Amino acid sequence: MAVAAAAALIPALLATPTAAAASEPPNVTGPWVSLAPVEGTGVTHDFTAAPAPRPGVSIMQQVSTDQVSLCTASWPVISTGSHVGYLTAGHCDLIKGAPVWMYTNDQGTKKLTLSPLQNSERGVDTDGQGHDSSLFFLSQSQQDKAYGTEIADGVKLRGVMSVSDARKLRAGTPVCMNGSRSGLTCGPLIAADSDDFEWGGKAVSGDSGAPVFVVNGKGDALAIGMLQRGPTDTDNFATYLSPVLSRLGLRLIVDGEEES
Repeated sequence: MAVAAAAALIPALLATPTAAAASEPPNVTGPWVSLAPVEGTGVTHDFTAAPAPRPGVSIMQQVSTDQVSLCTASWPVISTGSHVGYLTAGHCDLIKGAPVWMYTNDQGTKKLTLSPLQNSERGVDTDGQGHDSSLFFLSQSQQDKAYGTEIADGVKLRGVMSVSDARKLRAGTPVCMNGSRSGLTCGPLIAADSDDFEWGGKAVSGDSGAPVFVVNGKGDALAIGMLQRGPTDTDNFATYLSPVLSRLGLRLIVDGEEES
């Protein structure tokens, strides 16, 4: 049985904010393809830095005076009040209200302070739907600057796949993830039910919260969820994104809808 994906504990390309939020499911279909091997590049990074927030970057939370946790920033979202933020896994919020930041250079010497994680949820709701999510919003100054929405090079995020549609995917369907430590990995769908989405791509500690998606040969992608449990080389679990958006009153920020 897979265990909960742990946030890693360690010692102490960007878009402008013009993308619109998706309101209706897009007409994006398979066949779905693999963008990377199960092992990705085979390199496990200490962390992933970026000049500004984006999916797949490492986010740090202060756990104690000499220890921080590391997770992965996931889907870009927007609230009904037009506040832009990013989701991650709920189990990444180890200390409520604790400081959160990301590194802006590969040496880890420059930091960008982020808002504390909020709306952290983990468990099963009254409908039997499992969930594991939390959220941080950008400050107004961060939102006014460039921030990232691209989930992988050349991939255009078109919308979110419903739980019912995800459950219709055939075993063996290629599923991809962009973890802040593993990078881009893809593997076959193992099983999808109302609670769990299980696939065979590699993940390691610190990838928690990473965006999990399917993509077709045109580079059009649909979001499925976020890394929730594992992490192993060939057997990992995602929490579905669609119910999270509904519960929190959020919409996914997608590519190609600047005029909507």
